[in-house]
Amino acid sequence: MFFVSIFLLIDDAIAILVVTLLGLGFHQPDAVFWDRLASTFIPFYVSWVPAAAALQLYNPGRSGDWAQLWRVPAAVAIAAMPATTLRSLWLGTPLVPVFVLVMGLAVAIGLLVSRGLYILSYGSRWRQHG
Repeated sequence: MFFVSIFLLIDDAIAILVVTLLGLGFHQPDAVFWDRLASTFIPFYVSWVPAAAALQLYNPGRSGDWAQLWRVPAAVAIAAMPATTLRSLWLGTPLVPVFVLVMGLAVAIGLLVSRGLYILSYGSRWRQHG
């Protein structure tokens, strides 16, 4: 079961990284892009992991079940405000409420897609075999 948790941690990091790259690509495709990558990705990942763990999203029995996907947007809702607050502190900029909503929705969609692909490919195996 340890393998499943590690796999999901990596999978979540990739999903949040892809969302971050897409967002930055739309807004800052210049040299500032690389400076903003860490300041967006790290706070969101660091805020996401404890929220996801609290909602048992790293539990193989729950993470491999379609009926448990509601936990993903719930965890994002918990993580979005701390993540954007950390990002604002990192950048020394004011917190923009619209960014909280937009980034939260984008991360939720990215993680729902990622977790859905996980369930399609591996999830039922872990639920059946324990």
